[in-house]
Amino acid sequence: SREEGGWAMSGSLLVVIVEVNATSLDAQELQQVFNDVIVFCNSHLLMSQSNKLVFSVCHQVESVFLFSSADEAGDSDQSEGGIIEILPTRIKKMFADLTTRTPTYMSSSPLLAGALAKSLCHIHRYQREKASLEKLDSRILVIKSCGDSSNQYMTTLSAIFAAQKEKVVIDSCTLREQSGYMQQAADITGGLYYTLENPAQLLQHLMWLFLPDPACRAHMIMPVITTIDYRAACFCHHKMVDIGHVCSVCLSIFCQFNPICSTCKTHFKLPNLPTTGKSKRKKKQ
Repeated sequence: SREEGGWAMSGSLLVVIVEVNATSLDAQELQQVFNDVIVFCNSHLLMSQSNKLVFSVCHQVESVFLFSSADEAGDSDQSEGGIIEILPTRIKKMFADLTTRTPTYMSSSPLLAGALAKSLCHIHRYQREKASLEKLDSRILVIKSCGDSSNQYMTTLSAIFAAQKEKVVIDSCTLREQSGYMQQAADITGGLYYTLENPAQLLQHLMWLFLPDPACRAHMIMPVITTIDYRAACFCHHKMVDIGHVCSVCLSIFCQFNPICSTCKTHFKLPNLPTTGKSKRKKKQ
């Protein structure tokens, strides 16, 4: 359809984030995961000429974009089978760089929150630049291979609410382990969450569940999350808590009561409790 003097083409912008953790998957399983995801990404591009793809990998050092079909338009990557030839080379180069350089910072878990934030920035930039030419339904797919990190609770939740505001759907496929963060992301943004016990079945589940966009899923029978882990991480020890104390000013969560909020420095006064004095016995006359 023609809008405002320009042709508006409908398509889908998919950002795939693969979380890499050597402790969760061995080298053979990790290689198979990358192969399956690359085939899935190529299928997404072949579904429509208007579809766009961004491939990102996050690990304990950084999150990095390895491929963007929007930024590399006109290159050989856009030809059929190009992404299958390009991405394995770039993945090997990424791991080679990790082994040769000494990182200045290394997190205890993959930097998923940073990958989500960078993906949202990329989506926002592309939509702003191509607003008059293309109509893209943007979504993010996270392939997660390890548990949640309580240290990234606030940054991850901030990225999830930012995606909700930008109307970006977050899907997630977790391998073996459950993820409360990704359950919340799927529930808040209207995405799909699925836990796969056997990583060898990743490709068929990607094709079945995550290749259709949210509009097509409304006409399909999809898995439904029965229980969602909405536990929060405390700001003092970064541990998941079932019951905690919430600051009424900044909404910070603590596992133990503290008269001074460590986030906003608000002082709280305990109410004066009634004193229980000893009852005086009446003297017998």
